[in-house]
Amino acid sequence: MQSATDIAIIYAEEKEARTSSNSECLGTNWTPTMDCYPIELLLDQVLRGNKIGHKFVSEAWIEMVRLFNAKFGCRHDKDGLRNRYKHLRGQYNDIKVLLDQSGFSWDETGEMVTAEDYVWDSYTKVHPDAQSYRNKSVPSYHKLCVLYGEEICNGRYSISICNADLDSEELDLRIGRFLVSAIRASQII
Repeated sequence: MQSATDIAIIYAEEKEARTSSNSECLGTNWTPTMDCYPIELLLDQVLRGNKIGHKFVSEAWIEMVRLFNAKFGCRHDKDGLRNRYKHLRGQYNDIKVLLDQSGFSWDETGEMVTAEDYVWDSYTKVHPDAQSYRNKSVPSYHKLCVLYGEEICNGRYSISICNADLDSEELDLRIGRFLVSAIRASQII
């Protein structure tokens, strides 16, 4: 746990980064590594109980900004990472909408949405923006399901806690082929 002094220093650094030029944030070309790291940071904050509803607590953003900037040597601010969070939410929503349509499915091997050509052709005539997912691999989709998705037991794309021992000290969440151990909610409170 961080002391009040540490949080104050981090807050001051964040404020300085926010008041300095945001040109670095706006012009960032996000690499796959840069995309994966915020997802890992966000998942860590979720598992620590620092996400309430659809929002993360301020301390979580401060820590994520600090860690991200330290790893990549840049000066993103909270808004820069929050915009990426929103971008990833849009990507999750786009894929979820596709997978909810008849004829579309998730290919675990290719980590992408698949469908017969005629299904894609028909759908993209009405929704041309979906064309970008036709041959696009999204290796973090199962993690995005944890961050943004409904925690339902439908066996397709989201967390599976159907057979969880709720009296256990830890819950194991299966997200596709990933296994995540989470502390019990009662331990967070």
